[in-house]
Amino acid sequence: DDLRHDFLLSIQEVNNRSILFGEKASILLLLCKS
Repeated sequence: DDLRHDFLLSIQEVNNRSILFGEKASILLLLCKS
């Protein structure tokens, strides 16, 4: 059960990172366009 919990936590962490990365990427795109 602990393994499953760790697995879900790591999925959540990856999701958080990709959201952050997406935000940074869109900010960079906006800066490049202006």
